[in-house]
Amino acid sequence: MVLKGTMLACIILLCLQGVLFADCPAGSFMSADGCEECGVDHYSAAGATSCTPCPGGQLSQKGSDSVNDCYDEKDATGEEVVYQLDKVTVKEYFTKKGAIVEEGPTEIINKGYVCPKGQTKCGDIDECVPNSGLCNGGPACSNGFDESAEFCTSFECPAEQQKCADGIQCFPSSGKCDKFKIPHCNDKSDDLGCACKESEMVCADGNGCASLQKKCDGVSQCADGSDESPDICYVLGVCGIGTKKCASGDQCVAKGTTCDGSTQCLDGSDEDPVFCITYECQDNQIKCDGNKCLSRWNLCDSEPDCKDGSDEDPAFCAAYECPAAKKKCADGMQCVPKKLFCNGKEECTDGSDESEEECAEEKGGGKSDIERQSH
Repeated sequence: MVLKGTMLACIILLCLQGVLFADCPAGSFMSADGCEECGVDHYSAAGATSCTPCPGGQLSQKGSDSVNDCYDEKDATGEEVVYQLDKVTVKEYFTKKGAIVEEGPTEIINKGYVCPKGQTKCGDIDECVPNSGLCNGGPACSNGFDESAEFCTSFECPAEQQKCADGIQCFPSSGKCDKFKIPHCNDKSDDLGCACKESEMVCADGNGCASLQKKCDGVSQCADGSDESPDICYVLGVCGIGTKKCASGDQCVAKGTTCDGSTQCLDGSDEDPVFCITYECQDNQIKCDGNKCLSRWNLCDSEPDCKDGSDEDPAFCAAYECPAAKKKCADGMQCVPKKLFCNGKEECTDGSDESEEECAEEKGGGKSDIERQSH
C-alpha cells in the first residue's frame, strides 16, 4: 500500500515526535498531531484516543485524568472557576475577572472554591486533600468527608485496590488474605473467609491465621489474641515442634533459646539457674558455666561467650573441628566462615585468611565460591 498526502505527513510527524507506538499520558489523547491535553470539562486515562466529557454537566480543569477530577462547583456568575485555588477578597476576585476595582469590601468569597489538580474538595468546606488518600480508612478532611459513606460509596478505587465488604473503604488487592496482624479493612473483611495452611490455626474471630509453631509463644499473631489465649495455651498444654512449655503452663518457647542466657518466658523459667543446671542442651549446642547452652557455631571464634572462657580454651580449640561452613586459621585454633577468606578484610587474629599463600590457593586455582566454601 502507498501512503500519500496528509496521512503520510501525519505518520512522519508522529514518528518524529516519538509517539507512534507510545501511549499518551493520562489527561491527554492521541490526535493526528500527537498527544494533546484534554480541554476543560473533559478527562482521559493513559493511552486514550479521545477525552471523555464529565458526567451530568460537571466541570473540570484542563488536563484532568480521572472522573474524580470532575466537580459541580460554580461561582456566583455561573462561570467556571479555574484560577481560584484559595480564598480571595472581593477586590482580588473581580480584579482577576478583568474589572478595575479602586476600593471594595474585604469579605471572603467562598463560591466556586476549586482544588489543585490531583486533590479533592472536602464537601462543603474550603479544604483539599490528595486523591491518593481518599477512602482509605483514615480521614484526611477535618470534617471526615473523604471517608464518608456519602462520598466513598460511589468512589472508584484506584488501580490495584479493591473495596472492603462495607463498600466504602479501599485497600490494596495484594493485602487480601495476607493474614496481617492488623487488618487493612476497618471491618476486617480483607482476611475473612481465607483458608489457613495445615501448619496454621484459624484465629477465633475468623480473621486471619497464626503459625502453630508460634502459638503460645507470648507474642500474639491474631488480632484478637486468641493464639495466646489461656484457654488454648494452658488447658491444651501442648507446644509446637521444637518448642517447650514455660513453668507458667501458658507459654511456649523455642528449645534452642532455653538456657541461652536470654529470657524468653514471661515468668523467666527458661533461664532459671537451678532448672538450667540439669537441662539437656540441643545437639548443636554445648553447656558451659554449668548452666548455659551455647551454639557450636560460636565456639572457637576468638570471642568468649562463656564466663569461664571454656569456649575459647586453646587446648579445646586446637582439637575442635569447625562447622562445615567454617575453616581453621593458620593458628589451628580459630574458626572463621569460609566465605570470609580472601575478602580483603582480616578475620583471623593472625591474619592468615588474607595471606598471599592462602589467597593464591583460593583464587589462583580459579575456584568458584561454592568450591571455595567446600574446601
